[in-house]
Amino acid sequence: MLLPRITIRFAVDKGDKVSQSKPANIPPGDCDNLNSVPANLPAGGKLAMDQNDASLHRLLLWQKFVILSLIGLVIAAIPAALYFKQTAEAIDTAQLEIDGQKPAAAIFKVIQLTQQHRGLAALALAGSEEARQKRALKQQETSQAYAQMDTIIHQLNDKGIEDAWRLPKQEWEALSSDIASGRINVVQSYIAHTKLIPELLIVNDLTVDHFGLQLDPHPDAYQLIQAVFYYMPYLAEETGRMRAMGVAMLAKKEASAEERQTLAAIVARVQDRLLQTGTAFNKAAAANPQLRKALGAQWLATEAQTAGMMALANAQIIKAEALSYSSSDYLARTTSAIDAQFAVNTAAAGELEQMLNKQIGNLHRQRAIILGAMLSLIVLAGVAAYLIARSVCRPLIRSERPASPDFCRHA
Repeated sequence: MLLPRITIRFAVDKGDKVSQSKPANIPPGDCDNLNSVPANLPAGGKLAMDQNDASLHRLLLWQKFVILSLIGLVIAAIPAALYFKQTAEAIDTAQLEIDGQKPAAAIFKVIQLTQQHRGLAALALAGSEEARQKRALKQQETSQAYAQMDTIIHQLNDKGIEDAWRLPKQEWEALSSDIASGRINVVQSYIAHTKLIPELLIVNDLTVDHFGLQLDPHPDAYQLIQAVFYYMPYLAEETGRMRAMGVAMLAKKEASAEERQTLAAIVARVQDRLLQTGTAFNKAAAANPQLRKALGAQWLATEAQTAGMMALANAQIIKAEALSYSSSDYLARTTSAIDAQFAVNTAAAGELEQMLNKQIGNLHRQRAIILGAMLSLIVLAGVAAYLIARSVCRPLIRSERPASPDFCRHA
């Protein structure tokens, strides 16, 4: 049985030249060929190879194992560093989305109160004393919501959002003053509110985008975000228009053919927005059945309530020969439907925050497991290297060779 083709060098004496010992059963010349330098190599290259060869032979065996171990650590550290970098970015992204919950809720509140104020203003300007008092209180509440949102927007330090916010803020201040002083009528109030709210929806979109919610990589979270932050506000606005226009018609007990057609178009848009929001919610629930358990019943109830309001608008206003339905009852029922939309919106936002916190927790656990596994493997590799070095050196030290091998010292 032939021994492995290795060359073992022993130092006979510090001042002596290094001699080579070859296994007796290795054919002559084989070891010389292994250590020989190609004849066509430049002189400088031969010198460098001789120096490198001498440097390697001066190393003790345990030192060579350390070098190999360090090389292995570097090779393993590169993908590990990339993994930890990616998980850190994923954690930061999820945390940023969580941070966006409060500003999103604040702009939702502004939109909701502005819509409610639009409905009450229609009744108040139509002559309802009860609605006039409620409108004044609602104006104060809405102004406070605008002030809170203004503070939040300045904290975001986003010029695009600040520019988009400036106009609706100014328009609200002017509109609320005009209504309080009686300088505008029902139609003008409706037009002004209806112009204002889409501007608020733009602020909503920019605010949500600022926190990267539209880029969530998980299908369940992404579809829920679409339903909650992008589709639901537009559904609520179309329902709010249906409420405001219907209240104005019922308050004056008359509606022209053109007004009925306009209301019919609004009802159709409500239907489209309802379908769009429901589709996104169903996609989220399909990707995460837990969402259906948590939100399914509430969404179905909201969907049915909104559909009921569309049927009421069709029956009592669009297709009715005489407008005899109570404007106050219509306002209350449509407001209840819109409040239900915002309620399911709030509940869905809470579920989303829980999902994001769970993602962060899972990422931290995965990082801890990977780190623990890597450290354990490093320790095992170190122990294995030590045992291998010792198992190689001890038989050589105990052999009957003329001198003990320097490279096994301290092994």
